[in-house]
Amino acid sequence: MNELKEKILIADDDPNIAKILKDRLAAKGFHVDTASDGEECLSLLLKESPPLLILDLQMPTMNGIEVLREIKKHNLETTTIVLTAFGTIEAAVAAMKEGAYDFIQKPLDFTHLEIVISKAAERIYLKKKSESLQFTLDEREGELSYLKREIGKKYDFSTIIGMNKALQNIVSTVKKVVDQKTNIFIQGESGTGKELLAHAIHYNSNRQDKNFVAINCGAIPSELLESEFFGHVEGSFTHAHKTRKGYFEEADGGTLFLDEIGELNVDLQVKLLRALERDEITKVGDTHPKKINVRLITSTHKNLWEQVKQGTFGKDLFYRLYVIPITLPPLRDRKEDIPLLIDHFLKKLNEKTARGAYKISDEAMALFMNYSYPGNVRELENLIERAYLLSSHPLITLEDLPLELKDQARYLEELDVTPGKADLKRATKITQLSAEKQMITNALRSCNYNCSKAAKVLKISRSSFYNKMKKCNINLKTLCDQ
Repeated sequence: MNELKEKILIADDDPNIAKILKDRLAAKGFHVDTASDGEECLSLLLKESPPLLILDLQMPTMNGIEVLREIKKHNLETTTIVLTAFGTIEAAVAAMKEGAYDFIQKPLDFTHLEIVISKAAERIYLKKKSESLQFTLDEREGELSYLKREIGKKYDFSTIIGMNKALQNIVSTVKKVVDQKTNIFIQGESGTGKELLAHAIHYNSNRQDKNFVAINCGAIPSELLESEFFGHVEGSFTHAHKTRKGYFEEADGGTLFLDEIGELNVDLQVKLLRALERDEITKVGDTHPKKINVRLITSTHKNLWEQVKQGTFGKDLFYRLYVIPITLPPLRDRKEDIPLLIDHFLKKLNEKTARGAYKISDEAMALFMNYSYPGNVRELENLIERAYLLSSHPLITLEDLPLELKDQARYLEELDVTPGKADLKRATKITQLSAEKQMITNALRSCNYNCSKAAKVLKISRSSFYNKMKKCNINLKTLCDQ
């Protein structure tokens, strides 16, 4: 939806992070400006009024908290996503209290950041469209419902692509309960489409005109959990300057999707169970409970029953959530769906750009079919988008494919098993080299391409790290540009 492509300001004093973010977001159609310190950031905010700001908390001249206070002081309509170094949760909590929309820890997970940005942009779009309507309150509510239905069209059950039998059985199951208030529990590896399925359930139900609220339980500091879930009243704690709704109240009449439910601490598990049993919540600092009508969908990529046996997740809450259990299959178990998914992703890209229709060669398709997809459908979409952007002609060939797939091609070529040429020791060596390359690549990406930090993560010396990079034929510049 092109209307969601907002202007974004990136404020970070690390030029490498700023460049990587700018390039990735610009490739997705966002209009991106950058600032290298707090004062430059504030100047651009006052001059350009960008609706979205990605703000590093540690910057020269004026830190992120000070920038947030200036945003509040000037009543700027800017949604802010803050970046904070690993281990500085206190700073993130302070930022949320100063009005930040969300926070992301460094080293950055770029895929997660893009998801947060997409949700923030959608929220801005809905709010902007609603406020621009000079109608009565009832008419405005009607228009907002219409906009939600329009957004919901992209979450029709037809968007769950695949002929895999297990996947088709899942769609058949959820269609039977789509209008029921019963709790739905979705499990599956990261990238299998848990949130997409939750969206589809909501937007194909009798709750589609109400809010769909999606929360990653692992991304909220424990100090803010109760307030974020149930809301708070003015003066209930320091910085509680006004009464605020929590996720349950925001989702009243609609659907609340709690991703990574296993990350909740025990205290909040107890309060969540009480809320589900009584269909009511109590704000922090309030003494009067409020009735709520929320359909709850939860998900996890972990084995929640193992957490129950270990005592880290409550048995009563588990059974309360585990009413309609659904397990999404990993992409490696539904490879017959890969061509359908590739066709779907290419059509999306063709609609989004003016480059014309793109197709994929048989040789390239063969590599896509044989890849293992540790990141599942999300990784496949990422690989297709990169290949699409790298290709300079309408047919995506082997030369256009990202490194992961090219490395696999070399690996398959080198594993020659013709009579007289098979060599198990050599195959083992090649397999080890491939695994090392994948680990080094992952470490570099998780550390924002800082070799020293990546070496520490892998618990090897910096010199050994560079030697292995050379041995694995890893080019840092090429990797950064992907």
